[in-house]
Amino acid sequence: MHKKIIVVVVVLLLLLKTINVNADQYAYMFSDNSIQKFNLNSNTLVSKIAGETNMVGYTDIPYGYSAIDFDNQYFIKCIDSGVIIYDIRTLKMISKVSVQDSNIMGSRTKILYPSTGNVFYLVIFNIPLEDDLDVTNKVVSVDKKTFAIIKTLDAIPLDIEDKIYISADNKFFVKQDSVVIKYDLIGMVKVEEYNLANYYSLNSSERAITDIQNGMILMGEVVNGRWYWFVYDANNKTVTNKYMLEISNTDQELIVGNNRVLFMDTGNINDSAGMPLKKGTITQYRLLIYDTTDGKQMFNKTLSGISNGKIVNSTDNVIILKIPADGVNDKILRIDIMTSKILNEAIVPKFKTMLIRNE
Repeated sequence: MHKKIIVVVVVLLLLLKTINVNADQYAYMFSDNSIQKFNLNSNTLVSKIAGETNMVGYTDIPYGYSAIDFDNQYFIKCIDSGVIIYDIRTLKMISKVSVQDSNIMGSRTKILYPSTGNVFYLVIFNIPLEDDLDVTNKVVSVDKKTFAIIKTLDAIPLDIEDKIYISADNKFFVKQDSVVIKYDLIGMVKVEEYNLANYYSLNSSERAITDIQNGMILMGEVVNGRWYWFVYDANNKTVTNKYMLEISNTDQELIVGNNRVLFMDTGNINDSAGMPLKKGTITQYRLLIYDTTDGKQMFNKTLSGISNGKIVNSTDNVIILKIPADGVNDKILRIDIMTSKILNEAIVPKFKTMLIRNE
């Protein structure tokens, strides 16, 4: 009996390994009224689902204006006072959740969507009629199956324009100046607060928290006109050394896993002392990746003749860059971090947000 069980387990493991190895990587690209599915292995557009031309709602996932649930096949878009839930396979509307208060000029909505559990959350920002009153927010929990509002929760220190940081284990991070607050999205419970002010230099003229990924907090400061970056690990309560960045005016983000930080130059190229060498019209983009443990540069790639580039996805091994191709299309470039080579490029209909899945 035991031998049979062992054999079955081994066979299952081998099957799972085979499935993993053979899985293709797909990019789901979302625009205001369409979803494109693109096979990154074969460099081909698999399908495009077009919704109604008057589909309402916002699309930008990183800022909490929409959410994707592949398990339940939902594409959820925020509207001014709630959300609309669409079927991801057809883009037909399934349901609508509205949260409207009286005595306000208007509302804006963000969505916090845990990958597990039966509940998601809407943060409703109420804009008052009187100019001298502050914008306030409230949080409501919503059932994932019935879309019924369950209850109203306490407000959280989140602003309308804030980016949304949710970790793989369903922890939600909010930044306020030099303070980061961690919540557990299962129950929307405040877990911990990190006051990071003491990690900045006393003589720093600018301070910023530029990205948060799975408890790793990317921080930066300007000292004597030069930009330095460092990473605070909220999981272990440790901080890296500070490293000077040789470029300025950058998009900055942590690459999930493998202790990497990615910078994309958006105009200025500096000398080794951190001082600007050139300014003006953007004619090239420079991508830099550093190891967060020792500050060592791992990747340096300059792409000429590019304007308005945007990093839409990054992993341990690949960067995906989006560039406007013309009025109706975008070009996507997949760049291998290890070899600095462009793996492939493709012209696709314009999109706003990309998610990567192995299938």
